Amino acid sequence: MKKKILICLVAVFSLVAANFCMGFKLVSSDETKYCGSGGFTEQSETIYYSRKETTTYSIKGDVPNYDRLKDSSCANVAGTILIGYYDRLCEELVPNYKTYGQLGSAIKYRSASLEIQAVMEELHTLMGTDVGAAGTTYDGFHKGMKSYVNNHGYSYSTEDLGNLNFNKYKSAVENNKPVAVFLENYSYAVSWKDSGASEVINSHYSTAAHVVVGCGYKVDTYYNANGQVIATRTYLKVASGWFEYGITYLCLDGKSSLDRANAIIIQ
Repeated sequence: MKKKILICLVAVFSLVAANFCMGFKLVSSDETKYCGSGGFTEQSETIYYSRKETTTYSIKGDVPNYDRLKDSSCANVAGTILIGYYDRLCEELVPNYKTYGQLGSAIKYRSASLEIQAVMEELHTLMGTDVGAAGTTYDGFHKGMKSYVNNHGYSYSTEDLGNLNFNKYKSAVENNKPVAVFLENYSYAVSWKDSGASEVINSHYSTAAHVVVGCGYKVDTYYNANGQVIATRTYLKVASGWFEYGITYLCLDGKSSLDRANAIIIQ
């Protein structure tokens, strides 16, 4: 019997009923406010195949992942993750504090601390978060980041990756440039169950507008018995901004809607 692909997306139930901050437009500026707060819905997909190939890449040591101080602060958390990453190279970005530990060539980022919380709070002010409505605008994010970085004696620049040019994204992370990803809605892959002939992909979906930091990728390519590609699933490895998810995989292939993406450079 010839193997075929069967894709079954099923919303099982809502993990959290309330959704404090959906992606929405401000009447005055017509800009989305990124907030990141809300519930998740479980989804599942099954792919039947004969052979699978996987390609992965991660920035060495990934990036730190910090949790939100409040429901509307995903952009401030993403900014702090970027500051925490670049503090390895620009050591006064977080004054009098080392954001990571190193054993040989291995890098491990420290969890949130009073110093990290102070960065989040400063970015909350500099980004104009929660002014007029909950969350942070795209322009507010970059304005706040530039102000913070300049105030600490360094320069801030970005590379535009559109809404997401995957080849440009790969080039950025492979050159150790983490990527700020602005999401209209999003899905995190939470588990893969692979039998060798089929794979069940379980994910959690949110309708909230959110900001994450990309630090790698994963591409799964599925083939039938004739060696033909029957499916490809592409994921961004990201710092989620949630304690529960940590460094996780963001599902692409129509499961997440990306507004914009920018590689971030601090030097």
